[in-house]
Amino acid sequence: MKIRIYVATYGILERMANDLRPDMIPANVELVPMNLVLNDLSVEAKRLEQAHEADAFVATGGNAATLERIITSVPIVQIRPNGYDLIKVLQDVSLRTDRVGCIFYENSMPDVAKALEGLKDLINLSVVSCSYSTRRQLEDIVRGMREQGIRDVIGGSLALQAAAEQGLYGHYLVTEAGLTDAIRTAAKLVETRHQEVMQSRQLSSVLGFINEGVIAINRDDVITLCNPSAERIFGIRPGEAVGKKVYDVLKNTRLNIVRQTGVKELDQIQDEGGIKVLTNRVPMAADGVVIGALATFRGVHEVEQAEAQIRHKLYTRGLVAKHHFEDIIGCSPALRKAVDEAREYALSDATLLITGDSGTGKELFAQSIHNAGARCGKPFVAVNCAAMTNQLLESELFGYEEGAFTGAKRGGKRGVFELADTGTVFLDEIAEISPETQAHLLRVLEQREVMRVGGEKIRPVDIRILSATNRDLREMVRKGQFRKDLYYRLNILSLNIPSLSSRPEDIPLIFLHYLKRLCPHISDDVLSSLAEMPELREYAWPGNTRELRNIAERFSVLSHTNADYRQIILESLARDPSPLPGGDAPWKVQRQPSADGIRAALTSCDGNKSKAAQMLGISRSTLWRRMRELGI
Repeated sequence: MKIRIYVATYGILERMANDLRPDMIPANVELVPMNLVLNDLSVEAKRLEQAHEADAFVATGGNAATLERIITSVPIVQIRPNGYDLIKVLQDVSLRTDRVGCIFYENSMPDVAKALEGLKDLINLSVVSCSYSTRRQLEDIVRGMREQGIRDVIGGSLALQAAAEQGLYGHYLVTEAGLTDAIRTAAKLVETRHQEVMQSRQLSSVLGFINEGVIAINRDDVITLCNPSAERIFGIRPGEAVGKKVYDVLKNTRLNIVRQTGVKELDQIQDEGGIKVLTNRVPMAADGVVIGALATFRGVHEVEQAEAQIRHKLYTRGLVAKHHFEDIIGCSPALRKAVDEAREYALSDATLLITGDSGTGKELFAQSIHNAGARCGKPFVAVNCAAMTNQLLESELFGYEEGAFTGAKRGGKRGVFELADTGTVFLDEIAEISPETQAHLLRVLEQREVMRVGGEKIRPVDIRILSATNRDLREMVRKGQFRKDLYYRLNILSLNIPSLSSRPEDIPLIFLHYLKRLCPHISDDVLSSLAEMPELREYAWPGNTRELRNIAERFSVLSHTNADYRQIILESLARDPSPLPGGDAPWKVQRQPSADGIRAALTSCDGNKSKAAQMLGISRSTLWRRMRELGI
């Protein structure tokens, strides 16, 4: 940034400014001498200021005093002699005379005059000081000094010019070093002023842009800042609040009290004539001393709108229930009973425990309950409690503050309960949480409030909690593996999802649903025929609907290269006939009976096919199918 500095020069000062070497002034400074004084100077300087051509003025004596009276928006730096300059000029004078006159414009340098008076005794010098305001006064003063026998005069350019006209010898106070110091000071002032202007513009832009209202007061409780948002929130006319006492503008303010006590007040509700706002009040300090206070404001309705936007973002991020009761496929009495119960529970806001084997669709029911209830459209956040370590689960559920542990995000993180505020939290595999987390979860259920990991602040939450497990929580309570009080808080309402093996009539419907979605290259008639394969009903389905879907997905892949569709399904069912740990064998039939085996069974049972099937460990329909295949 190029800085243009005008120097009010005259006589000796003009020659001194013109003789300055380039290396004596900052590289970004353009020095412009002005060979003008007093009234002529004031006219030109005012023009330069109004035309924004001057960044700063440098002057001395009467010229500096003149500029200070008329210039209001541009820095003015007065050239002042230092202690060395004063001693040097007095020494020079003492070599010539024992009496000297000091002439300054309207006491423009009172400190210099006092310094000269103090130093005169050191060198036995008599000093006569006078000031002038017009050229005629200056001429009269110089004439009077000459009549008193004074032959040497100390002063500025104009004073020394008048002295020379009367035959007196002049001593100039300003040195080259003093001039360059003034120029550097002016350049720094301009740079600082430019930075302040930029910062002020940035601050004004920020305060004008943000939706939060901001009001600041000084140590006298006078409002020094009131941004447009604060004016809008409280219905204040633009610029009307600044300069007034804060309690005259806001009747229920506590900003003055915060200034007095130095204690911040956060997340407070303030009511100003029916206008309710959420406010934070903090003291402002400098060097450990409170010099004022600042408050931010947000209208309560704006907070609600912001929360709605956050919930919308959560929706777009996937924190939402996508399924409804209409997505639950099946016509069996057991399933319809579970659906009917779930619809009733959707009308309640009570905590619900969903039980059922793995893969039965517990989350499908949880999402459907959420979407059929009053919290529909609000956040739905599902957490698999068995998929995380205890520490990670706690930080996910409750959130954490900055610095709570190694690796904690800057600014902290909101937990699941905060994210799901006004909505539903689904805790899957609830039986897997640790005793410590069980205790913290119990507090959420009883108090509907959370505390972040590493935090001290209690945060209220409005949530419904649905949980699910495939384990016997009652037995775990009996063994001391699960808190009894937590179990009863979770089990206010209970819902059991029937396993797929207990409702075989639903298997064709569900399998056909998956096939139609995954196999558009196969006709619906063929898919319907495949869904009715008796082997599907005879399979034990330890993985329930999840396993049924997996087989449908495997079929969709292999059916592109293998036209024997039934064989693909049979091979998929027989891929792992061994029992799962702690479970039954997935196949009710462990092997296909031979023709001799079937004949022997029939002979032993006197032709009773039901008893023969039971002896062979197969169903009666399987026996009939196998007999047809073998031609028996």
